[in-house]
Amino acid sequence: MSYDDPHRNGHILSIKSADLQRDTFIFVRTSQGAKLFMGVNQKFTPVSSATIHRWLDFMRVQTSAPPEEFFLCPVTVYTSGIMSYGVDPCGAVIEPDSTEILAPGNYGWCDDREGRVGGPLEMMHYVRERRYTLEARMTAACEKSDGVFIPDVLSPAAKSEVLARDRHRCRFTGAECDNVAWIIPPEAAFDTQNSFTEPHRWDKSPFLVAANAITMQSQLRFHFHNNHFAVDVDDDYRILVLRAMGDAQELLPTHLPSCAQQDASVDYFLSLHCRHTLNLMLLGGDIKEVYPNSVIMAAMDELGVAYHGSDNENPEMAPLDDERWQTEIGQAILTQVLKNRIDRSLDEFEGADEQEESSPPSDSDDSPEEEVWEESLASVQSSSHTATNPTVHFGWSTYATEYPVVKITNPLSFGWDLDPDDAWTSTDIEVLQ
Repeated sequence: MSYDDPHRNGHILSIKSADLQRDTFIFVRTSQGAKLFMGVNQKFTPVSSATIHRWLDFMRVQTSAPPEEFFLCPVTVYTSGIMSYGVDPCGAVIEPDSTEILAPGNYGWCDDREGRVGGPLEMMHYVRERRYTLEARMTAACEKSDGVFIPDVLSPAAKSEVLARDRHRCRFTGAECDNVAWIIPPEAAFDTQNSFTEPHRWDKSPFLVAANAITMQSQLRFHFHNNHFAVDVDDDYRILVLRAMGDAQELLPTHLPSCAQQDASVDYFLSLHCRHTLNLMLLGGDIKEVYPNSVIMAAMDELGVAYHGSDNENPEMAPLDDERWQTEIGQAILTQVLKNRIDRSLDEFEGADEQEESSPPSDSDDSPEEEVWEESLASVQSSSHTATNPTVHFGWSTYATEYPVVKITNPLSFGWDLDPDDAWTSTDIEVLQ
């Protein structure tokens, strides 16, 4: 998979996955099909199986529980419904301690070396996805009901102590600098803790210390507090970049300068920041977070393809030139509707063929010449129904599909009221490949 085309994954990307430009995905199996458990953009931070295992152990809420054994395995992702997917193993399992960098693509969480994709039932209880950046938490906490913003800043004495400790040099780049910032803003610190105490009752005083602040170039503060990058203290102070940072990214080395390492008091807060960043940036991002079943059903109802039972067995389907079909959810629904109707028609034709074989031959074999058009299920793009492009365009992603190419026949049998000038005029249907 090319880094320049990170969306050719065989599945539609959620807002989170698209925003982070993820190119590597780990799926688990649930009772409702495959679910995206985590993803990463390896253009910025290459990872191995060993790294994934270490991070997940580091990210767990209940550290007293033993780590859950699992194996990664390359998988093929296939569509199993509207905004729903399944996965099948398509390669050898990868050992947990492998340090080989993973190739960008799709992987499954396997419970054993046999490559059976399962689910981290225990891990999903212990690893908690974070929803907000430290910057967002700090801003929300510092805004009073009257809208006045109270900056979350260090005292002058604490700032002087930090500058003296860091020798007036940026902790990340080593450049001369007099800007000081929190590692974990105290007003946002609650979100980094595995605590069930109510936020307003939580004691933030342990974070009001100089060890929780560092000298930092001003261009980096926004990105650091928005969890765009972090420091993996346990990996030789490796700097992890989790999303694009523009020109500021050029300032960062691969690891902290040696003069900024081995400070245990600061390491503690850097580790807390790193754990929050990993939980925020790696976990979640499944497409069902954008399109839960309730949203899908509402869209189907609006488009006239939802089944409501015997009282409304034949709802009026929206015209194919309706712009709602061109939305991401509309395209997914149309593709599935077409597939379902073709499947039903194929079943009917197969039944008719069996009945014909058991019936006496007809005296007349005359039949009108048929005009047949080839149409790929993956290229239903507009009301013209012209099959010229074997891809599907879904907003954030454009990906190749492997639906069978079919001969579309008798469009009225699909429940569509087509224009007389429409191309589909044949009266049969046949799978071509």
